[in-house]
Amino acid sequence: MKNLLNSTGVATIYLDNDLKVKRFTPAATNIFNLIASDVDRPISHITSQIGEYDINSRAQKVLDTLIPVQESIESKGGKWYTMRILPYRTTDNSIAGVVVTFLDITEQERVKVALSYAESIIDTLFQPTLVLDDKLRLVTANAAFHDAFKISRADAVGKQLYEIGEGEWNIPELKEALSGILKDGHEVKGYFFEADFKRIGKRKLCLNARKLVEKGEPKRFLLAIEDITEPRKEGCG
Repeated sequence: MKNLLNSTGVATIYLDNDLKVKRFTPAATNIFNLIASDVDRPISHITSQIGEYDINSRAQKVLDTLIPVQESIESKGGKWYTMRILPYRTTDNSIAGVVVTFLDITEQERVKVALSYAESIIDTLFQPTLVLDDKLRLVTANAAFHDAFKISRADAVGKQLYEIGEGEWNIPELKEALSGILKDGHEVKGYFFEADFKRIGKRKLCLNARKLVEKGEPKRFLLAIEDITEPRKEGCG
């Protein structure tokens, strides 16, 4: 069991009912300054990379209530972890302390922050704008898109472009054009199409799309939509 836990790479600390360290995995030493001689020392006496976070009181609460705790915490070095504290039960179902685990979610947090930043920028645009993933699923759309096409976020996010609305976007030529961005990185400029949208009527649209995320990150691209239905709007692209 010890070898199995050590091989997972997950930072894990076992505390007894007095919140003293009984066992820990090697990965835990990246967060707490633990050495072999710290076994049987109170966890509150061990310095850590999680700053002023009071793990002792959190662990005591779990012992008192037997209700697990899960929180996202940031280390002094800027790393993010999902911390879980669970009651530790023995084979005879008695409580022998708690198990504390730390899962590194730094990259997920960075992606989340980057996406939130991108969404805030996109949402300020007056032109309907979408972010699609490599399966042509809607990652996010700005308020201008939802207002213009009378589609709620709940009915759009996570769906493929061709499933949005009443199927007006289900055009083979459009799918081929957008798929080409992912295959060869080519931009789509001035792609024109006309459709009868059940919620807003007939519209003539001009689309421009380009790859959004660089190599090594999830493949996404930006799609900007211009309504050129009105005669005063000439040209496309």
